[in-house]
Order: sequence, then structure tokens, then C-alpha cells
Amino acid sequence: MKRPMTEDALSERAAIDGRAAFVMAAFAAAAGLIVMIDRVGAPERMIAAAGPVTLLVGLSLIGVLVRSMRISFFYAAGRSTPPTYAGLAAAGLAVALASPFTPPVADHFSGIGVFAGFGGGLACAMLISGPYLRKTGAFSISDLIAARFRNLPLRLGAAAIVGVTALLAALAGYETAVTGISTIVGVERPVAAAIIGVVLILATAPGGELGAVWIAAAAGGVFMAAFGLPLALLAARGQPLALPVIGDGSAWATAVTQIATWQGAASQPASPALSLGMALGMASCAPLLAPLTAVRDRAVAVRAGIGAVIWGTVAAALIAATVAASTLALLDTMVGRRPERLPDVIYSANSTRLVAMCGVAASTPADARAACQHAPGFKGELRPDDIQTRGMFLLTALAPLTSLGAAVSGLVWAAIVALSLSLAASGALSAAIALGNDAVHHVRDQSALTSRRLAITRAILIGAIVMGASVTAARELDPRLLIGLALAFSAASLAPLMALALWPRARGIDAIVALVVGLGAAETTLLAGQITAEKLAVGAVTGFAAAILSGFLSSFLGGGDRQTGRNFTRALWRSDGDALDVDKGA
Repeated sequence: MKRPMTEDALSERAAIDGRAAFVMAAFAAAAGLIVMIDRVGAPERMIAAAGPVTLLVGLSLIGVLVRSMRISFFYAAGRSTPPTYAGLAAAGLAVALASPFTPPVADHFSGIGVFAGFGGGLACAMLISGPYLRKTGAFSISDLIAARFRNLPLRLGAAAIVGVTALLAALAGYETAVTGISTIVGVERPVAAAIIGVVLILATAPGGELGAVWIAAAAGGVFMAAFGLPLALLAARGQPLALPVIGDGSAWATAVTQIATWQGAASQPASPALSLGMALGMASCAPLLAPLTAVRDRAVAVRAGIGAVIWGTVAAALIAATVAASTLALLDTMVGRRPERLPDVIYSANSTRLVAMCGVAASTPADARAACQHAPGFKGELRPDDIQTRGMFLLTALAPLTSLGAAVSGLVWAAIVALSLSLAASGALSAAIALGNDAVHHVRDQSALTSRRLAITRAILIGAIVMGASVTAARELDPRLLIGLALAFSAASLAPLMALALWPRARGIDAIVALVVGLGAAETTLLAGQITAEKLAVGAVTGFAAAILSGFLSSFLGGGDRQTGRNFTRALWRSDGDALDVDKGA
């Protein structure tokens, strides 16, 4: 039964709507001002950098404005986030997880298989795992597992796994944000890492989940606007969208064929294990589920999940149309031209290894001419087979390739940076909550003052952000590997424990058996040879299946108290049941 909103809840909703309206109006005004400056002839580099810099300042202000010393606000955004914004935040985090896998990529995996897994995983996370987690009242996955099984080693193990997997996802977001800032603003990696670190601390440390959710929602909204605007401008020129059914099917087919050629052997259809492994990892990904813990109740979580799936579908269509349009524009720009007579945007992309000509990342016209002179069958003009590129270039190059202006290009880069930063914020905060609340607080001193409890979590959060800045400043990371590892270990350990929590016979010892067996099976698979996306998925599926089977069989051995499990599942399925004890301050 739907509970009526109290007067305080209505006041909080009005405040939330006011903040959202202010942020949207401020962003629209800033974007309009940047476009005006672009029209009067300001340097392109400055115009392109203005969008990301303005957005970083805005995201920092959001975090500072929503500061709070209340447990429920810091850990769960006060359980007052409207479903529209929670769904948009979750969709933004899902796009941040999926965008590094945009084909073509150098890794040998199927783009179709990966994105089928991401789509299925988003649906499972938003329609099953998220509402389930919200119904229990838990702050995180490890909080749910620990409260269900009441076992200290399991609590510490689950908190550690959530912390590690969330930090891996955070590092992936950190790396993409640092790369984006260093590319578009033109600063060195250490400087970009420091900038992102300061923004993350300002955005998350004062308000916790309240800040992280609003940052993710803002990033999702910026993404929709930034990727929709170039396509709308091209449509206004009379160029149809390169999409099947709703657009130009022949242009879509041309783009898909070219991308498959660039992808090479990796464009082959994937095995079901790849999609299933990705889906299981997404369904138990702590940063992705966080926005659904911030809504009022399970019914609102379902509505937010449906919204996230809808927003995610729109985002997938925007990405597909952008990549296809960029592919066609790249072919129009390069094919049939001499390698030394190309626009500057191509040589700039070559210098960052996003584009290559004749197998060489030639950053000057002379280098390009020298590289292609030795290509087999080359007759002076570039052919489609002489061009190679990567998905990140196709995501961000549509505006410069079609002469839409530096302001539009900066807006696109702002969206990429915002999405990446939201993933870094949600991942670091999920790790801090798991370690600071689910481990330290519940094990050491459950009667601790709220100020000390939040101080511990904030210290862990700041430490995680500083670590991310140090690592990304020192070396370039692979976001795909980091996300793949995070999803694989989530699927092999957290997903089976969440499933076993619904089994009334399961005890703490059964959950420990499942955890050990699942991780052991996954690691055995991963240690054999080079780690690839396919191997990560197989390890995830193997670990999940082994954990579920071992935990289920173990639950039929021996005696022990089964009443805790019965009480938990009974409360979970009742509309008025409370599966977990109410936490202090929550």
C-alpha cells in the first residue's frame, strides 16, 4: 500500500525540485553564454575547455550545498530522492560503466555480447536487485548480507569485497575523467588528477550519498542534452539519423559494417557466458544500486528502476546514433584524401592514439604521408582500410568532424567527464560506506556518536579519493579491465550471497562456504592465461554457479538456527514487514 507523504516529506520534495530547477537553469545559462562567446570569435581551445570546467565547478557546488551530519542523509540521501532523479542517476552510472566498451576497441570481445549483458544487467539491477535492497532498508549490499546472516567473518568479507569492487569501478571513472580533462583542457595528468580529486572531495565528503546521487542525476541530464544536441543540429541540416527503423537504415548499415571491420575478430557474436557474466555483475554492482537505496520505499524504487531502464534505452540510442554518425563523418573526412591534407582534428586524434593511418599514429602531415607511402597498394589517397579508430574518438568527435563548433564539442566532453566523475564519486562512497559503516562501525562500536561515525567514513572516503589521484597521476589505466574485474568479482561473490539471503534455510556458515567456493572458482578461471573480457565473464558465471550450488547444498547439512532466515524472508515478502532493524539515525 502506498504511504502518503508527510508535510516534512512534501517540504523536502519542494526543496529538491527547487535545487534541480536551479541547476538546470544555471547549466542552460552557462551553455548559452559559452555559445555566445564562441560566436564572437574566442579561441577554440578556451571555448572547448569552458564546458568541462564550468561543469566541474557546478558539481563541486552541489556537493557543498547538500552537506549534512545526519546518518540517513549521508548514507542514503535521506530516503527522499524522487524516482525521476534516482532513475536518471542510475542510468547515468550505467552509461559510465558501459561507455568505455564502445566499439571499436583493441580488445578481442564482442560489442554485441557486452552491450546485451549491460542491457540485461541494468534491467536486473533496476527491477530486481535495487527494489529488493531498498525493501530491506539496508544502506549497501554488505549491510544487507551482514544483517541477514549475522556472522562476523562474513560481514568483514562482504564489506571488503564491496569495498574492492567499488574502488575498481571508482578508479575506472577516475581514469576516464582524468583523460578527458587532460585532453580537452590541455593539462598534464598529475594536474588533471589533482583537479578531479579536489572536485570529488567537495562533491561527496560534505553530503555523502546526497551529493553523489545529485551529481549522477546532473551527469545523466548533461549527457542527454550534450549527445542529443549535435544529432538535433545535424537533423536540422537535413541529415537523417543513422539508426535502424527510426532513421536512415542504409547509413546505419554502412556504419555498422565499417565498425565491424575496425573491430576485426572481436566483432563476432559472443557466447552466452559473456552476456550472462556482464548481467550478473551489473545486477550486484554496489555503485549502480546506490541511487535506489535513496528513495522512499520499495514501490518508489520500482518506479525509479523503470525510469532508469527507459533513460538507459534513450542513452543507448543516442550513443548508437552518435557513433554511427561519427563513423560516416570520419569516412567523409578522410577517404579519398591525401594523408598530408587532412583537418587538424585528425592529426590531434592521431597524437593521442585515438586514430591511426596506415597502422601508424601519425600526428603530423609529414608522418602521415611517410606512413602511408609504404602501405601495400597505396596510390596516394586514403582508403577505408587505411583508417583505424577507437570508440572514445567516435563518441566525442562528431562535433569537430561536422563543423558544429567548439562549444558543442566542449559540451560533449563535459558530459563524458561528468559521467566518469559520477562513477568515481559513487564508487568511492560505496567503498567508504561498506568499510566505514558495515565493517568498522558495526564491529567496533555501534553506540558511537554520529559525528565520530561519519568522521570515520569521511576519512576512508577522502583516503580512497587521494589514492585514486595518486594512481591515475602516476600511470594510465585501462577502464575496461577495471570495470570487468569489478563486475566479475561482484557476480562471483555478491550476487550469490544476495540470492542466498532469500533462501530461508541458509545460515551464516552456508554463506561463507558459498563465498569461498565462488571466489575460488572465479580466480581459478582467471589465473589460467591472459585476462580477457570473455575470460572475466566465464569466471563470473563459473563463480556464481559454484557459489549458489555449494551454498544451497550446505544449507541441508547439520542443524543450527533457521528462524533468522525465516523471519527475514517473511518480512521481506510482506508489504508492511521490516526485514532489517532500524539503524541509529536512519
